[in-house]
Amino acid sequence: MKLDGKRLSALFPAAVVAEEAQPALLLDELYPEERAQIARAVDKRRAEYATVRVLARKAIRRLGVAAAPIVNGEDRSPAWPEGVVGSITHTKGYCGVVAAKSSDVRSLGADVEGAEAAREEIWKHICTETEHAWITGLAEDDRGQVVKRIFSAKEAFYKAQYPLTRQYLGFHDVEMQLDLDGGHFEVQLQRDSGEFATGARFEGRVVVGDGLVISALTIE
Repeated sequence: MKLDGKRLSALFPAAVVAEEAQPALLLDELYPEERAQIARAVDKRRAEYATVRVLARKAIRRLGVAAAPIVNGEDRSPAWPEGVVGSITHTKGYCGVVAAKSSDVRSLGADVEGAEAAREEIWKHICTETEHAWITGLAEDDRGQVVKRIFSAKEAFYKAQYPLTRQYLGFHDVEMQLDLDGGHFEVQLQRDSGEFATGARFEGRVVVGDGLVISALTIE
């Protein structure tokens, strides 16, 4: 699996840059305030945290913005430099970052998950009644993997909307339609969230390959 950012960036507008890598314990490349945030973390968490910060700075430099610490706020979301929006994601063996100038896009959401099927006992936690009814109409062998795509797509939307609304949403607070062949999805809010009213719709992309589900959503 080649990690050059191209697969991730292909899911976003041209103004968005992407970086990918396998997690590594790059502690020497962190700012002191970043190292302090993971001082008591296990090595897996430290490697993921460090790698996405290194990737984020590479992306930011590509935008022509000076590198800076990217620490988590009290809500655990990363604080991007002034004039930059971005999203980070990581799963087993993978870290990814997307970033753009805030003058080009309002917010970004990226999510990557392992492509293994979601366990049936959690389907109703992830899916609304309408989504669950649709899932049960699919071929039995496909259902768990489609639920995983729904999970990832919703996560990408949550990440994109949060910097604009500062609202936490549950899995049933949005409902989505998924184009399994074309890799597109549409999310519809089932409740108000900040500036976005019930019924607001957002479009994104979700693809599967190399054992990963990758979802992307841009709010422009």
